[in-house]
Amino acid sequence: MTDFSKSDAVRILVNLDTLSCGHIPSPRLAWAHIFVALGLIQRSLPNPVKLTRERWLELAGKVYDKVYSSLEDPTGPSA
Repeated sequence: MTDFSKSDAVRILVNLDTLSCGHIPSPRLAWAHIFVALGLIQRSLPNPVKLTRERWLELAGKVYDKVYSSLEDPTGPSA
């Protein structure tokens, strides 16, 4: 698997949204992005089967915290 930069990952999600997800409401689209991101994280784990519910929630919380803090940043969100 190729390592993607943050900007590559954002560009891929934007392209997927443009191509196939225009009809999905924003809250559901946000959850879809979290599931895609965590699926990619799971692939890089030493034992992908070990992504427990607790670990999944911890990773989702980290994504949420990163996005929330980025939105509060006076310079604006960044990839």
